[in-house]
Amino acid sequence: MVADEVRTLASRTTKSTEEINKMVDKNNQLVGHARISMVEVTEQANKNVDLISEASGTIEEILKGADYVSHVVGELVDSSNK
Repeated sequence: MVADEVRTLASRTTKSTEEINKMVDKNNQLVGHARISMVEVTEQANKNVDLISEASGTIEEILKGADYVSHVVGELVDSSNK
């Protein structure tokens, strides 16, 4: 009788251990996918920073050009009023 209980307990322990191993494997896979996703997101964020910096420089050039045009138009208006 005791031997049967020990065998049953051993069998349940084996099944439980297998289930735990499957869960650990699945968690490891999920962690691996999460790590890959984080690397990809970081790379994309760095690209976005570069694009924003480039856009900022372009906007500054446009503003300088607009200031220059405004200055030239102001001078033309002043000279035409004289």
